[in-house]
Amino acid sequence: MTDHNRIKILINDYVNEALPLELNEEIEGHVNECKECKSFLNKVKELLSITSSITPEIIPPKEIWNSIVADVKRTLPEEKEERVIVKENPVVKQKQEIKESPQDFLVKSNIPKKNKSREKRLFPKLILITMFVLLIVAAFYYFNNGKSGLPTGQVGWKLQTVKGAVRIGKSDVSVGNVLANGEKLVTGPGGSVQVEVPNFGLVSLAQNSVVNKTNKNEIQFLQGKIYINKNVGTSGLFSIVCLGTKTKTSNSFDSYNITNNIQTASLSVNSGLVEVTDNKFSAYVPTGFTCEIKKRNGVGIPYSENASPYMIQALRNYTFGGQQYAVAQILSVAQKSDAVSLWNLLVRVNSMYKATIFNQLASYVPPPEGLSQNSSFSLSSLQMKNWLEKITTNQKVDQEK
Repeated sequence: MTDHNRIKILINDYVNEALPLELNEEIEGHVNECKECKSFLNKVKELLSITSSITPEIIPPKEIWNSIVADVKRTLPEEKEERVIVKENPVVKQKQEIKESPQDFLVKSNIPKKNKSREKRLFPKLILITMFVLLIVAAFYYFNNGKSGLPTGQVGWKLQTVKGAVRIGKSDVSVGNVLANGEKLVTGPGGSVQVEVPNFGLVSLAQNSVVNKTNKNEIQFLQGKIYINKNVGTSGLFSIVCLGTKTKTSNSFDSYNITNNIQTASLSVNSGLVEVTDNKFSAYVPTGFTCEIKKRNGVGIPYSENASPYMIQALRNYTFGGQQYAVAQILSVAQKSDAVSLWNLLVRVNSMYKATIFNQLASYVPPPEGLSQNSSFSLSSLQMKNWLEKITTNQKVDQEK
């Protein structure tokens, strides 16, 4: 760019007094020598004079603008103009005519767009989340209210009384808490608890006891002492698993308790009749009788609370010691009050002892009609159950005398 052109570019700032002193002096010196630049300077001054005196509504004369534009173009470097003749394509032209402006594009790009595919993916997830929340609420209501509308016996067991240290799992509990399936109920030193079993009765734990609720009508008794009390008129099922044995409820029994010392246990019936089974034998334990249980030997033969120590030891020798000769010892010390023990023994002994036991038992209480020493004895048979009922009835009569 020549000095001539450079001066013309600076003239506008010169007229507005926006240049330093050195450039002002340079422009004045050049203008004094250059008629063209001096003429350009005069035109700029004239334009400035006019614009300063007009209002915004007055448009400057067209000839002044044309003159300024012509002078500015002359000062710019010459550019070669390349013209390319392109035939207009109607389709392209139509597309160009509907082309959006940048402003329209920005406006449209800020409008939220609905992603239908994402909505389709999210909709099932929302349903699953909603169902999951509803299930949690229903489960909370189910276990804490105890009235879920489900069949009786399928709700949790409510704690009726709590004394001292009592926990479900690792959490301390209070009255109204619920023992659910798979949970462990523990009483510490001095602690005790009563639990209501729906459609059955009450289960009570003494201190230092542990039970595990395995399902809606069964518990696993691990240690301590447990009391079972069935409500009058109920017919619900209930079982206790203890040292490889299992109790079975009957319609007649009212209450019993079990003391579990981890390796051995004893079941005592206060009222009614309880059946205890292992993988080999069963024992029927009526009111006033106790049945011992051992972890390795299973269920023993029940004995009366009035049985002599010799009778109790003889039964242990046979049941847990495997001493067959103990049968003769049992028969030698047995009394009429031990008739229930002989009735339970009749199924277990070898065939060589069955006739002897049958005859001695029949001498205490005659068997039902059709039951003889040649019968195939089974504790669950109707005739054997009728004989047991007759034995226990006679025993009550003898106790009342």
